[in-house]
Amino acid sequence: YLKEKIKASKINEMIAENSLKIEQESLNNQLLVSYTQQKANSKIVIDYENLALKNVDKINEVALKQLNNGEINYLDFVQLTNQNINIQLNYFDAVKLLNESTIQLNYLLNK
Repeated sequence: YLKEKIKASKINEMIAENSLKIEQESLNNQLLVSYTQQKANSKIVIDYENLALKNVDKINEVALKQLNNGEINYLDFVQLTNQNINIQLNYFDAVKLLNESTIQLNYLLNK
């Protein structure tokens, strides 16, 4: 009877070790995916900040000057303004995704 208990305990130990290894693999995979996503989202935000958002201010400035000088009509001005607003909204969405991926990464690192 004692031999069977020892044998069962060893089997349970092997099962626990395998479960631990599977959980560690899963966590490592989640970390890799989360890190990759966070890195990609960070690049998108940096690109917006370095390129698109700088152009938004310039385009707004030029469009307003052109409208005041009569070089473009009001409809063209509104279309340019709407395009700039869409760029800014896309930037805010990118920042939101970056924040979410950073939170996920921090959660996994502290697990």
